[in-house]
Amino acid sequence: MVQAILDGRKTQTRRVIKPQPILCEDGIACLFRPANYSVGDVLWVREAFNTTTKGIGFNAYEEYIYKAGYKGEDISKWRPSIHMPREAARLFLRVTDVQAVRLCQITESDARAEGITNGGCLNCGEDEPCGCANPKPDPVDAFVYLWDSLNAKRGFEWETNPWVWRISFKRD
Repeated sequence: MVQAILDGRKTQTRRVIKPQPILCEDGIACLFRPANYSVGDVLWVREAFNTTTKGIGFNAYEEYIYKAGYKGEDISKWRPSIHMPREAARLFLRVTDVQAVRLCQITESDARAEGITNGGCLNCGEDEPCGCANPKPDPVDAFVYLWDSLNAKRGFEWETNPWVWRISFKRD
């Protein structure tokens, strides 16, 4: 998804609302916890990274390099994004909109704003043609596959249709 931000394709992200709202009268959700994000906030993007030494002797210094878009000598091990310090960030996003929505309300244009470039197979996640008996080349299906690969183990799979914060942003 970092590459999708770099390419200008990703302008939205979804984050599970924790704790999930409960339904009050007439099926209306209530007890939302306020969003951690507000319009105008600037977020920094964590990504897989490493460092390399530049210069020689007293002029030597460490420089950050990033896995997304990296073209250079082979890096055998990238440091996980979770360990990236803020000072290493190269991507900053300004929040332009925050809304609470149900996950399954995602539209095709929203899936594309999430960085999905084409449809993928819901069964295997591969681009078309994938060879499955019943491929579904819809961007929403590709998003479902991506969502479940990241969130199902946390108990927020697509079928549970959790409430999420839909956060729109632009690169700062």
